[in-house]
Amino acid sequence: RTRFQTSESGRPPGRPQIRKVTVIRLSNLWAQRESRSRPGLTFRRDPQKTAPRGPCRMPRKTLYLIDGHAQIYRAYYAPFRALTSPTGEQTRAVHVFLQMLLGLLRDRKPDYLAMTMDVADETVFRVDLDPSYKGNREPPPEDLPPQIDRIVSILQAMKVPILRKQRYEADDILATLCRQYAADFDIYLVSRDKDLDQLLG
Repeated sequence: RTRFQTSESGRPPGRPQIRKVTVIRLSNLWAQRESRSRPGLTFRRDPQKTAPRGPCRMPRKTLYLIDGHAQIYRAYYAPFRALTSPTGEQTRAVHVFLQMLLGLLRDRKPDYLAMTMDVADETVFRVDLDPSYKGNREPPPEDLPPQIDRIVSILQAMKVPILRKQRYEADDILATLCRQYAADFDIYLVSRDKDLDQLLG
């Protein structure tokens, strides 16, 4: 069973070989220049099957995977003032999410980046196993779906791949990518979703 450790310093691990899944807790990228601290993003690295690094080995490429809906919800409920466009469109989640994304690109400089998204709950294969699966989940706020659509359109314009598949959830895609590419990349999962702890074990 893979163990994991938490870096309290908020800094990524150094160059030595990493033999544990590492959870790095950072301050919010959209507020890191403010003097006061706020709850941060979590970057989970999954180095399963990592090959040993010899003295002449080139650094491995990094793959950052954003848990789309989880991060958009965090942006929506972030302690930030209400924002609207000149046409009256609610834009707080859009602004906060994009500040996080731009901070990620600027500070972490990922070699590869993609975002995973959920599909409609009623289509997920788990409903076939348990018809009550997520049946009691409350609908999202009315002003959130238009902001999700706006974020998706902006990422598409930025050529950021958005990965989603009918009958599967974003967590399923994240787990699949970790298993498929862990031997080739240092993988970071951008999320605070505790369900992703399953990928650390």
